[in-house]
Amino acid sequence: MGKLKTQHIVYTALGAALVLVATQFLAFALPSGAGYINLGDSVILMLSFLFGPIVGGVAGGLGSMTADLLGGYAVYAPFSAVIKFLEGVLAGLLTNRFKKIYWRQLGAYFASGSVVLFGYFWADLIFFDAKIALLGVLFNLVQIVVSILVVSLLYKPLF
Repeated sequence: MGKLKTQHIVYTALGAALVLVATQFLAFALPSGAGYINLGDSVILMLSFLFGPIVGGVAGGLGSMTADLLGGYAVYAPFSAVIKFLEGVLAGLLTNRFKKIYWRQLGAYFASGSVVLFGYFWADLIFFDAKIALLGVLFNLVQIVVSILVVSLLYKPLF
């Protein structure tokens, strides 16, 4: 196995662990009891930007799924695995095109965030009614905006 492949495996494993920690321990419960806002998406976006779509997608999917399993949201685990994988892949593909153009990167992050909005909307429709699913869109939008703000604040110091 080549050095590059070994590095990607290590980055992916460490990234999944970081997504898990950011999702579980850098989280703020919503007052309504309808979930929580966490910094896991910020980590997924950073991993996708730094290491590309595969590392960002696999780490995002594994880390988020594990956070759901350990955090009492096991019913969402398969959805999170797919949704966060797609978020990471899309963010990685789009940000690799715009590494030097900050505003376009923000657009790429919002585009990948739309995967989260639509993915969890459909998951919520399976478990709940349309009213609850639409309310979930609002909470997920807050999650995406917070994540993008965190990444934006870290962008200049890190890059």
